[in-house]
Amino acid sequence: MIKKILLIDFFTIFFLGLKKSAQEFSWDSPRFILSLRAGVACVLAIFLAIYTEAQDPFWSGISAMTVMMSAHQESFKKGLFRITGTVVGALLALLVVGLFVQKPLFLLLSLFLISLMGIYGSLIDKDRMYAWLMGYISTVMVILMPLGNPTGNSFINVAFYRSYEVILGVLAAFFIQIIFALFASKKLKSESKKNKSGVGYFIFPPLARSEKLKFLKFSFVGTIGVLIGPLLWMFFCLPGFSQIAVSIGAVLGMDTENTKYKGFLRVLGCAAGALVVFIFLGLGVNNIFIFLILLFLVSVFFLYFHFSDSEISYFGTQAVVVFYIGVAAGLTPETSLTASIERLIGIIGGVCTIVIVLNLLWIGPKEAQLLEIKKQDKKQDKKQDIGVI
Repeated sequence: MIKKILLIDFFTIFFLGLKKSAQEFSWDSPRFILSLRAGVACVLAIFLAIYTEAQDPFWSGISAMTVMMSAHQESFKKGLFRITGTVVGALLALLVVGLFVQKPLFLLLSLFLISLMGIYGSLIDKDRMYAWLMGYISTVMVILMPLGNPTGNSFINVAFYRSYEVILGVLAAFFIQIIFALFASKKLKSESKKNKSGVGYFIFPPLARSEKLKFLKFSFVGTIGVLIGPLLWMFFCLPGFSQIAVSIGAVLGMDTENTKYKGFLRVLGCAAGALVVFIFLGLGVNNIFIFLILLFLVSVFFLYFHFSDSEISYFGTQAVVVFYIGVAAGLTPETSLTASIERLIGIIGGVCTIVIVLNLLWIGPKEAQLLEIKKQDKKQDKKQDIGVI
């Protein structure tokens, strides 16, 4: 019990992953080269977002990071899914707000149905899972973030700038991928496989009725978790409100233990990113070129973990995200840790919310397996008792 409370197992897995990454490090490894490419793409995306006076430039850097992959075609595919999901989600949010902004009950009902559809679609449509996730998360963000000041312009601003920043980040990543492909000594062959199942683009793949029911049940549970956190945060006026739904959507999974570990990595990565932001503030960098160079170096360091195939990759992802939020709001770093601290509070709240909801309402595959073993043991014990009698 004490081991679980102190997260000893999670820390053990994490430190083993760090050790593995250190042992595998090489200056000419594909993983390190990919980290360099992604670092250039992220810095370019942030610089362009700042130059064009985007609302939150860090979203462009985050978008560039998430779509950068070793295979170019996979990177382009993920980038298109991110753009499509974000834009469709933003437009859907504006439609819902236009219809129900003065009707809170219908607004919440719409959010519930959209989240339910998004989670369910991501479960049964694996090929386009990322588009479904981005779609419902974007809808929730656009609707919930401006609720403190529910005017038409506030919703439109969030919808427009989120879409713009995502598109800018994805295009920056595409540009770097194309440049790399043109100047690389050897052209990388695409490893993507064509869909030979005969399933149409907008048709879900055939699933057994039991699988559909299981996915639908989990979608209901996940939707409750996605919405209950932001509503509680809004009711109690707690900091980090914008991160609640995003954090829940990011770590949500049918395996409860994996969800807990992913949440652990999210919090740990956030703390690491905030620490680096604190150091940045202490340096007091005012020169734009030095700022961009330092931004690149820190990005590459954390991106090396982000591209790890071990159990610590999500730690690197979150560290990069928080670092960008803390320093990439202008051509020089922020003057305080407020943004990073608020994000950390929101992340912890989101992770705790979904873990509690899953523990109360959902039985994951591992837990189900343990329950089945216990049932079998009880049956076996009964048989032995009857034999003795």
